[in-house]
Amino acid sequence: MKRKYPRATLRKIIKGKRSVNLSKSVDIAVFLGLVLALNKLAKAASNKAQEDRETVITSRHIAFSGPLIYCRV
Repeated sequence: MKRKYPRATLRKIIKGKRSVNLSKSVDIAVFLGLVLALNKLAKAASNKAQEDRETVITSRHIAFSGPLIYCRV
């Protein structure tokens, strides 16, 4: 079964150039946080499109959907 995200690459990005010990599930937590943030963004853009009485979400709706509150992982 193919993974939805490259685990080793994501761990390298998180770690950066610092030698920090990471837990086994930190990459999964970051990935799920990203998915949650994208889901909130999509819902906010959808609400903005409905307010404008349009059926298609455009980049204008995403830009004006407002700031997102990101969760801590």
